[in-house]
Amino acid sequence: MRIGSDFEKITWDFCGLHLLEPNALLGDVLLFACSLFIFFRLKAYNANPFIRHWRTFFLFFAFSFILGGLSHALYNYWFVFGRIPAWIIGVIAPFWVEWAMITLWPNPKQLKGLKWISLGKTAIFLGGLMVYIIANFYNLSVPKGMRFPTLNAVFGLGAALFGLAVYYQRIYTSWFKYFWIGALFYVIGGLVQALKINISPRFDRNDLTHVFLCIGLFLNYLGIRKTLTYTNKAFGITEQHD
Repeated sequence: MRIGSDFEKITWDFCGLHLLEPNALLGDVLLFACSLFIFFRLKAYNANPFIRHWRTFFLFFAFSFILGGLSHALYNYWFVFGRIPAWIIGVIAPFWVEWAMITLWPNPKQLKGLKWISLGKTAIFLGGLMVYIIANFYNLSVPKGMRFPTLNAVFGLGAALFGLAVYYQRIYTSWFKYFWIGALFYVIGGLVQALKINISPRFDRNDLTHVFLCIGLFLNYLGIRKTLTYTNKAFGITEQHD
């Protein structure tokens, strides 16, 4: 086990390709599959705006990870430029969680303002990322590029999955606890990355982070299912079934 530094990156020669960190690709494929599973599992409830926005998040989340995984594995060919699509999608994805949680805000007069705040925050981070990419196109840095989706998620998901979920748990139903509990696993995954907690060369911080993110995803999915009766009622939708 190693904390604070990384093991030497694993390489794998496959079909004439010199792949980097194939274990990270496997974890990203797992998250891609889990996200798509949840996306299609909730298809029957698309009339519910709360669930529709969550489904959009799961779709963006899925593609951010499959693109991130490919950019890891094919780094020797795509270099840092391969990370750009995942950075962009990573900034956009949390926006849909924010909008999902905002739709349940109890004061209709404040909904528009909250949505503009969410949209404005996303636009600022996306604009900042694009400026960074354009200004430093031939000198891009993975850590610097990752700051934009990471900070955007900290502010956006922090407000939506901690602030609003805890508030809704208090005023609506206790089942909203699954949203902030799921978010705790996202935070743990982020700490694993930041502290560089590596179990072994074949199960490093990326793999461990993927495990925590996967748990967080399914806890959020559980929250969506457990609060279905309430959210359907909030939008005047008759009970739906798979």
